[in-house]
Amino acid sequence: MSLGTISSIGMGSNLNLGNMLDDLKEIDKKPIKRQEENRTKLQAQARTIDSLNAQLMGVRSAAFSLSLGSSYLGRSVSSGTPDVVTARAQTSSGIATGNHNIEVNRLARRSAWQSQGFESASSTAYPALSTGFSSPSDTALQESVSFTIGFGEDTPINISLNAGASLKDVADAINSAEDNKNANGKPLIRASIAQEEHGTYIRLHAAEPDETQNQQILLTEGTPDAIKSFVQPDLTFRYKVGLENDPVYVSLQPGSTYQQMVDTINSKGEAYGMQAAIIYEGNTENPYRMTLTSTDTGEANRIQIEGLMNANGEHLLEEMQGKDGESLNASLTVNGISYQRNRNEDISDVIPGLSLDLTGEGRSAVSIRPDHEDLKDDILNFINGIIEFSDTVRRHTTREPEEEDQGLLNDVGSVRNINQQLISMLSQTSDDSGDTISSLFDMGLSIDRTGKISFDEAKLDKVLSEDPDGVKKFFLGNTEDEDAKGFAAKTSERLTQMTSDTGVFTLEKNSMEDRIKRLDTSIENSKARLDRKYEIMALQFIELDRAINALNNQADFMTSMFDSFNNAASNKKK
Repeated sequence: MSLGTISSIGMGSNLNLGNMLDDLKEIDKKPIKRQEENRTKLQAQARTIDSLNAQLMGVRSAAFSLSLGSSYLGRSVSSGTPDVVTARAQTSSGIATGNHNIEVNRLARRSAWQSQGFESASSTAYPALSTGFSSPSDTALQESVSFTIGFGEDTPINISLNAGASLKDVADAINSAEDNKNANGKPLIRASIAQEEHGTYIRLHAAEPDETQNQQILLTEGTPDAIKSFVQPDLTFRYKVGLENDPVYVSLQPGSTYQQMVDTINSKGEAYGMQAAIIYEGNTENPYRMTLTSTDTGEANRIQIEGLMNANGEHLLEEMQGKDGESLNASLTVNGISYQRNRNEDISDVIPGLSLDLTGEGRSAVSIRPDHEDLKDDILNFINGIIEFSDTVRRHTTREPEEEDQGLLNDVGSVRNINQQLISMLSQTSDDSGDTISSLFDMGLSIDRTGKISFDEAKLDKVLSEDPDGVKKFFLGNTEDEDAKGFAAKTSERLTQMTSDTGVFTLEKNSMEDRIKRLDTSIENSKARLDRKYEIMALQFIELDRAINALNNQADFMTSMFDSFNNAASNKKK
């Protein structure tokens, strides 16, 4: 049967029995509502206690930081002449204090090569031969000749030709030469007929190009001028970046422009730490130059080039930085000792604990001094954490709350006592009566008679400036005696116990959760009993309604009978 308002009850008796039943039930629900309100409060208290425990764990972490010796080794680094050298600490602590004299004799530089000027990026870097031939069938030789083509490191290819040979005959003879085969019988070089604007010639190129192998093709010394006038090999040169990298071979076919040379080099060069470019110098005549530049500085990135020559045997590029063996390394003298390094930035292996950035030539001094800013931050984190926690506890335990979130824990005695424990903990003094700093009160702590905690940061600054060793000894204690613990270790241990599984917050929260579980059971059982009670009462009220209805019907019947008798008697008298 529904436990809500039973609107049909009382219809027969014309009495409001349904509302009466609801009113009675609301009265009986009051004890359950008080239990539900109590449960809601306990749940809010448990959440608040959990939050307080987490807040105190943060304070514990701050106290633990103060118990570490590394917290007192902060250093600041400065350079007397930043235009010469700047320095920074690799770690924030532990570097030996002192001054270091530094002289930068030379900055590290990138390896750089540059060409002569040319008209535009499309200017020819390796011109093709100009011949008087127009067809592969043109007669190329007036007399018999023999010559040798050099391939790679040391592979001669001997060629013999008869008088009257055409360009095609010469190309075929080179391609079919017995010496023009590798160990697998495949050709080493190919001779191709090239027809250009300035005439037809024979181009020699590697049959199977491989940038990792020396495939340079040369017409050896003694080759007849007649052959040189129409046979032209690809220009193959080698570059290498540094001593550790493998060489890379680049081949350019006759007629290649400077832009094509740049593109060919950059297709592989960037992976090896080198970049080619065409720059605009601005001169009215031949304003463009080609450059090769290493990505990084120092001798470890020196660019070496072999074989990049024009038809006259002249180098196409000239070394600009590092020329004639001039070192590309940075040169510096630190405290009278000379060093060379490949780079100017992040030199971290000269002064222990420091990274140097060289910015210019000259002299400078780098100073390493104690820095208490991080220590100050650690102390303030601890103190401010304590103050915030204490204020939170005071707000939740006030006996005269003025706002909704106040006084939630005023009936939890274990929490009300926390502030007194904190005050006792903060008031600890050092075990050594000779210490210059014996308590937090010497650093700026104050506690008024109501238990409110405050802190004077200016006083802490003064103490850290005048007596940093005293601050260190107060927090760390006697570092040579494990039993002589300082304030930080003692406090960290105490806070660890307070926030542990056996600490006051966890025990109080567990107790509340147990009470919540008991209330859950009690509320559930009470509701069930109440539902059963009112199911029975509803049935009883229905029976009562029926009985009253029956009595009402009988009364109506009797009234009707009496009215009939009265009417009959009246009629007889008339």
